[in-house]
Amino acid sequence: TNTASSKKKENNGNNGNDNNKAASGRYFFPRTIRQEEYASLLRSSVASYDTPDIIVASGPAGTCKTLAATLVGEEKLMAGEVSRLVLTRPAVSADESLGFLPGSLEDKMHVWLLPILDVLRAGMKPRELERMMTSDAVEICSLSHMRGRTFHDSYVIIDECQNTTPAQMLMLMTRIGAGSRMVFTGDPMQHDRRPSSSSSSSSFSG
Repeated sequence: TNTASSKKKENNGNNGNDNNKAASGRYFFPRTIRQEEYASLLRSSVASYDTPDIIVASGPAGTCKTLAATLVGEEKLMAGEVSRLVLTRPAVSADESLGFLPGSLEDKMHVWLLPILDVLRAGMKPRELERMMTSDAVEICSLSHMRGRTFHDSYVIIDECQNTTPAQMLMLMTRIGAGSRMVFTGDPMQHDRRPSSSSSSSSFSG
């Protein structure tokens, strides 16, 4: 297959390369050459001038774009390489409208970011994740509220980028600050904006 996997460390044996081991004790196993290249870019030092500040992962569903980005983001946060993990995505649904969502901004974005949060929950204890979210070490951010901000010492994941507009993509790329990395993930073939919308899916090709 063209997918990769993650799993808990079993027994005391070495189940893979130590470079594939996240701080939480989970392993990420690339299964294709492209996934190896992707993982290598994700794991490269954020502080180095020789490594990219922005990484774009484009491909069909099930090819580990979001899973790998989230596991490595968790790894870098737990290791202290960055001080904050920022999660965002366009609030665009596939087929159904859920109507008005009550609650705070974080509550509203929570439902959109469940795939990423599920990965974090699988590797962190509930209290640990709650503590990190309360202290903003893990921040859920609305795309519309990122304008004017600059993210320093942060690892930012922008999921479902095929549903952003060109203006939103430009805005996001100018939010990156010192000691930070942005990872854009998406599938250009699965954009959910209506035809009348100015989506960046045609230019989001990785």
